Formats: sequence, structure tokens, C-alpha cells
Amino acid sequence: MSNPELNQAQQAEIQKYQQMTQTLSQLHSSTGQLEGRRREIEKTLEIIKKLPEDRELYRGVGQIFYKSEISQTASDLDSELELLNVRVDRSKKQASDYETQVKELEAKIRATLS
Repeated sequence: MSNPELNQAQQAEIQKYQQMTQTLSQLHSSTGQLEGRRREIEKTLEIIKKLPEDRELYRGVGQIFYKSEISQTASDLDSELELLNVRVDRSKKQASDYETQVKELEAKIRATLS
């Protein structure tokens, strides 16, 4: 994308902007995946917490299933949910900070091209 009317610094800024927007898109995608996993765990917890304690529960690991106590499974999922909440919050904050940087760079590029 070499334009003879743009100097090398302007071309570098535009290239940096394109890379940053691609990274931002990846951050949003990653955040969406984390949020999807979080919703899945929340729904699973909602279901298993309604089950009686003496009910048999099987968990999948790879291609096998094993018997697990409901209380242990709920505890494991609660821990995983806490970790996911931290990861989602951090990912959203990172995306927000990156959006700010992208907007600032875009404004800088527009100003130099005007």
C-alpha cells in the first residue's frame, strides 16, 4: 500500500494503525469467547445447584467421563467462574485502553493528512 504522496512516517503510522485495529479485533473476539465460556459455566452451575446432593453426576475430561460429587463440581466451577470473571474484566479493560490508543492514532493520522 505504498502511496507516493505519503511520506515514510505517514505510511508507517497508517501501517501501525492497521495493525492496532487488527489486534483490537482479536481482543474483542477473545473477550467474546471468554464471556461465552462464562455464560456456559453460569448455566451449568444454575442447573447442578438445583440437583439433590445424592444425585450422580459425571464430568467429562477429554474423551472420558468420571463420577463426581455435586458439591465438588460446583466448587470447581465456582473457582473457574471467578477466574473467568477476572480474565473477562481484564480483557475488557485492555480492549478499552487499546481502543483509546487506536482513536488517538487515527486522530493523529487525520491531522497529518489534512
